[in-house]
Amino acid sequence: MARNRIAIACLGIAVTACALIGEVARAQDADLHKVFEQRCSQCHGHAGKFARESLQIVDGSVVGSPGLDLERFLQRHKGGLPPEQVRALLDMFRAQIEAGAFFQQNCRICHGSAYDFARLKLIEREGELWGRYSDHLIREFLPGHAGMSNSEASEMTLALIAILTGAR
Repeated sequence: MARNRIAIACLGIAVTACALIGEVARAQDADLHKVFEQRCSQCHGHAGKFARESLQIVDGSVVGSPGLDLERFLQRHKGGLPPEQVRALLDMFRAQIEAGAFFQQNCRICHGSAYDFARLKLIEREGELWGRYSDHLIREFLPGHAGMSNSEASEMTLALIAILTGAR
């Protein structure tokens, strides 16, 4: 009888541990843009615009207005997010703030949203970003495209890779 209780307790612990491990893996592998769309966009709109207009980088940290500790806030807000997702979202917000609205101002008229464009029109192959249908190597195609400088093209390539891999 005691053996059965011990076995059941061990089984319960194992199931709980597996569930927690799965939850952490899902948090780390989550498409951050989708997380934002599902949990935040109804109130806050598009992630990039929200980050640029409502958040700031102060002393190296992404904060809300006025000086809100965003990391702590996201761990509690509307049921909270796992710490791994919070840190990843903060990294995404930082990248969006630092990148500015380049795509929005220069590319959206032809290509729609950066997220949809990256997901629908680009593909990663052998560590490089390619046009899914055009078969253009993006790092070679972008310089000069729509007047883009080499540095703008490099930054855009990195941003598109981040979107495509779910890191932005």
